[in-house]
Parts: sequence; structure tokens; C-alpha cells
Amino acid sequence: SMSISLLFILIIALIAAAIPYVARSFCWNRFIKHVNKKQYDLALQDTEGKLFTLLFGEVSCHWNQLKIYLECKDDKQICQKTNELLNAKLSQKQRYQLTNSIYFYFLDTENQEMAKKVKDQLDTCCKDEEKIYNDILYRVFIEKKADDIETCKELLAQSPNHSKEQGLLEYLLGLQYQYNKDKKNSLLYFEKAKNDLKGTPYHNKIKKQLASRKGE
Repeated sequence: SMSISLLFILIIALIAAAIPYVARSFCWNRFIKHVNKKQYDLALQDTEGKLFTLLFGEVSCHWNQLKIYLECKDDKQICQKTNELLNAKLSQKQRYQLTNSIYFYFLDTENQEMAKKVKDQLDTCCKDEEKIYNDILYRVFIEKKADDIETCKELLAQSPNHSKEQGLLEYLLGLQYQYNKDKKNSLLYFEKAKNDLKGTPYHNKIKKQLASRKGE
């Protein structure tokens, strides 16, 4: 009798322990299903539910909402969610993941205020060599300066051949030569960047740049 009641308590305890796991699995799978089917309104509803917040935490809710808004290219909501996350209690790792991934979006949309805000926080949690790189990106994309040609060439010499890193540096050089009205060098580097950045959003951007420059 004693062993039966102990077994009964143990089974109840195991079921109780399994409930959060089952609930998490169910909530997460439903959310992923909606995302995969591009049913973004339903996916957002999933993340806004009290159960989702309870099981995954507030930061995870904001983070997943941000990913959906990025898919939908909803700029206003992307800015709002980024601000909410920047003001949230994040670990260093979470802060780095957020700022490192969203920085390019604000560089790309040339949103100076948000790019600066994200970069300031990214600088607090990234390595020194990344910081140098992030500064260059800011000066070229946002400030439209051409002060980093030599630095980009040095970094280019150190980067693996035909890598995405090399492609980005070639793109940065192409832009800087463009700012300097040096058509020959800008076309040279845009052409190289186009080949090395295949499969990235920059590939089509560079193709447009090349088409407009060649038509000049």
C-alpha cells in the first residue's frame, strides 16, 4: 500500500513536470506552423497570448514578434520592437544576438537614429575587431563618407577569397569610390562584389548599381 501510494505520487509528479514541456511544445509548434504558412497575423496572435509569455518569457515574445515584422518588412513595428528589446533586461549574449542581427537592417534602410542606437549597444558587447568593422559600416552606409578605402583594402587582403566577408568589403569599396566620383574603381569593385555576394540581399542591389552606373 505504501509503495502504491508512493508510485502514485511519483506518477502525479512526473505528469505535473511534463505539462509545461507539452504546453511549450504545443505553443511553439503552432507558432512555427503559422510562420511557415506565412500566416503572420496568426503567428503574432500566438506570441501575444498570455500562455506564450508565461512559457517563453517576455524577451522571447518581443524577439519572435520582431522576426515576424522583419519578414513583413513593417518598418514602423521593427523600430518599435527593437526599442522595446534594447530597453529590456537582456543577457550580454542576447544583447549581442539582437544588435548584431538588426544592425544591418537599419544600415540598409539608412535609418541614422536607429543605426546609431543599435551600434552604441552593439559596441558594449562585441569584440574590438568587430567594433572597427561596425564603425566602417556606419561611416559608409549612413554618413556616406569615403574615409575607409585603405582600411577596407587591408581587411580585404586578410579575408578568405570569394567569401561573403570579401564581397561586403568590395561593396563598401565600390560605394566609397562612387562617393568620390571614381566611376572606374566603383564599377571594378561592384563587379567583384556582385559575384561574391550571390544569394544575399546585396546581390540585386549591386546589379541595380551596376546597371545605373554603366548607363551614365
